[in-house]
This record gives sequence, structure tokens and C-alpha cells, in this order.
Amino acid sequence: MRNFFTIFGLILVNFTFAQPANDDCANAILLPLQDFNNVNYTQGNLGNATESTPACSGNMSTDVWYKFTATSKANKIYLPPQYGLDLAFEIFDACGGNSIACIDHNSTSISESYYDYHFTIGQTYYIKVFLYNQSLTNAPFEIAVISIPQPINDDCSSSIEIPVHGVDNPVYISGNFGGATESMPACSGNVATDLWYHFTATTEAQKIYLPPHSGLDLAFEVFDACGGNSIACVDHNSTSVSESYYDYHFTVGNTYYIRVYLHNGYSANADFEITVISGSQPNDDCANSINLPVQPYDNATYTQVNFGGATESMPACSGNIATDVWFSFTPNSSTADIHVSSETNFNPVIEVFDACGGNSMACVDNNGINYSETYHGTNFIPGHQYFFRVFGHNQYFVDFEFQVKVTDPNLFAPIYASDNTIKLYPNPATDKLVIENKNALYDAVRFLSLTGVILFEKSIKKQTSIDVSGLKAGMYLVKIYNRNNDSQIVKRLTIK
Repeated sequence: MRNFFTIFGLILVNFTFAQPANDDCANAILLPLQDFNNVNYTQGNLGNATESTPACSGNMSTDVWYKFTATSKANKIYLPPQYGLDLAFEIFDACGGNSIACIDHNSTSISESYYDYHFTIGQTYYIKVFLYNQSLTNAPFEIAVISIPQPINDDCSSSIEIPVHGVDNPVYISGNFGGATESMPACSGNVATDLWYHFTATTEAQKIYLPPHSGLDLAFEVFDACGGNSIACVDHNSTSVSESYYDYHFTVGNTYYIRVYLHNGYSANADFEITVISGSQPNDDCANSINLPVQPYDNATYTQVNFGGATESMPACSGNIATDVWFSFTPNSSTADIHVSSETNFNPVIEVFDACGGNSMACVDNNGINYSETYHGTNFIPGHQYFFRVFGHNQYFVDFEFQVKVTDPNLFAPIYASDNTIKLYPNPATDKLVIENKNALYDAVRFLSLTGVILFEKSIKKQTSIDVSGLKAGMYLVKIYNRNNDSQIVKRLTIK
């Protein structure tokens, strides 16, 4: 019986205090490489492990060993959190070789991981897993090595094409930084594990846009060719904010290249999106100006225009940038007003010309941002076509709407009006005109030419006789109105 208990005790001691099979590097367990989306973990236990080499972090290193052979440059080593364990690990390029990394970023009950994109394909690496200043008889954990393939568009020569779309229907291309390497130094920041895209310009104005993604500090650089000139380095914003670049100097038909990267960062798995938007304006130059009707000032409607894609026809008459759109009009009289609406974040400028390529008659930039602009011209030649351009003071846009109209302050609407309380007779008239006014609303009358020029005005009562003998034979407009609120009707009068 004594011999039985002695043997049982020896078995129990050996079972309880047995060293792990992979207690040293020579017996490292081979880890199968895992797919990022389907990770299977290898079970391990640090119980009763011994110290192979001094700890790279902490004072103790009771360790167990694993190994893997790299099939891609980018690999992630991951130890999930284990309650009560302060996990750590060190990576070597060989047993007894060089230490590549010492990983002990977190404390008890938290995961540890390491990602790098500088592994050599075909080489075997060794991982020493240990507990930070802990020594336990039972310490189960899990480990996995995730192999992340190099993206197809990891360099410029294999860049992915982005189809160019309009403002109203942008199409986004999805990308993931996992496995990306660095093609060249970052133009902003210190790390540039980049992915490459290209597009062919369909217009001079193009916008490259990366929507915001939580936790990512996106950046990108634009080139005129693979290995060519850098056109722009875009890194205006910080984490979780979009990045964009707009220019109106692209060459139609040329192919441009974009490398997208994370500012001072790299990731084993980081999704983002990118799109290229083409801006195009039919009235981008004077020859294709939009013709606007000259309308009565009190009944005018705006024409809505989108600035997106406008280029610069000539230097700005006010400010330094003049990406402009063009309009034309033919006045009926010597007077006309050009109105540009007030829009949020818009500082409009109006420049008026007597012809395409002609003389500049006025440059109007009286107000600031968020305010409208109006040009009041008094020396127009009736029947002559005039041109004007609208641009933002030191502004350019890929998608921005504003409104514009041209009015004649001497024209009133409607041209014809019926109000049974107002009678004009005789009509046609020769020397006297009687105005019967049964509506107390009206207290004045104004006589105008058909082009809106004011000839004279009078006060009126319930019945008023007016001398019109000084008017030449022809057609006139008679505006009967209230001076206080400008309530009005307009009638046509013939003089014999």
C-alpha cells in the first residue's frame, strides 16, 4: 500500500509540475496561418514554464515558444485577453537570433497584438510568449498568426482605376489598408503604407474625395504619372474626418495617380472609400454664356446655376481667383440691374462687359461672404447684347448653387391688368385722359414708355383729369399704384 501511494504521489507531482512541451525555442510549436475573417486559435498554457531568456519587458520570463513561416509580408500576431493574465510576447528571426519586437503594451486581462508589413516571405519566425512578472502553475491562453495578403494595388503599376462620375451620382471604390506596404516616404507624416488608384480626367475640374471613417486619419497624394511629379499632398484634417482635393487645372484625357495612406499609421484591417467627381459647366466661358431675359423688377424669377467645375477665364477683377460662369442679356432701356443671390459661404463678384473679349464696364464686390451682390447700370444701349461673369471672391467650388436674374427697375408687371374699380377713358386719348378711381387703395399714377422709362407722375383722387397732350402718338404704360405699399395695376394707353 505504501508503494502505491508513493508511486501515485510521484505521478501527481509530475502531472502538476510538468513543463510544457514547447518550453524552449527548439521545440516551438508551428502555428498555422489564419485568414483575417476566419481565425482559429491555438491553445497554450504557461503553467510551470521556465525562463529561456531574460524578459524583454519585466523581470520574469517563464515562456513557451511558437513559430510560423511567413507567406506574405504583412502578418498580425494576436493573443486574445485572458482573465487574470498579463500576457506579453517577443518575436525573433531565429532560435537564438535577433529580437524583432517586444510586445507588452497592455496590462492584466487585456489582449496583446503585433502587426508589421516587413516580414520576409518564406522565412520562419519564432514567438516567445510569457507573463509579465507572473509565474503560475496554470495559465491557459490562445494565440494566432493572421497572414494578410498584399493588396493588388499596393504599388502604382497595379493601381485600380476609378471611374469618374458627376456630382449627382458619385460612385465610391472600397479599399482596405491591410497588407499595404510603403511605396515611398509620406508627403505628410512619417509612415505611408499606401494603396494606389488612377483616373482619366474628363474635364479640367475634378474632385478627389475620401469620406470620413471612424478612427482613421486619411491622407493622399496625387501624381501626374507613376514615378512622375507630385501634384498635391492632401492631409488637411485629423482622425475620423474626410479628406478632399479639388482643382480646375487637370488636363482632359490625362491619367492621374492617387496613393492613399494613413497619416503616421498602418493597420491590419482598415476600410475606406474613394471617389473622383467631375465638374463641368456649359457656360464656363463667354462664348457659351447663358442668355437671361430682362424682367420687370417686381415680378422677376431667378435662374439657378451650379458653379461646380467652373474654370478661370481671365484674372479676377477683385481677389486672386476667378473660376467664373458667364451670362448675357439684351436691355430694353438704358437701365438694368443684375442680381446675384445670397448663399451660405458664398462671396459673389459680378463683372460686366460690353462684348465677349470687350471692355469691362464694372466690377462689383461690395459685400462679403453670405451676402448678395447687385449691379445697377444706367448707361446701357437698348437692343445691344451685354455679358457678365459671376465668380466667388477667392473661391472655387465643385458643387455649389446660386441664383441670378436681370431686371429693369422701370418695368412693372403685369403689362395688362384688370380692375373694375379703375377706368381710363378715352382710350385712345388725344389731349385729356380721365382716370376713375373707385378703389381708395390707389393714390398715384405714373406714365411710362414701353421700355420702362418714367415720363411723369401725378396724384389721383376718385376722378382725375390729366393732360396728355405732351405725349407723342404711340403706346404707353400707365401704372396706377399706392405710394405706401406699392400695390399696383398697369394698363396700356394709346395716344393718337
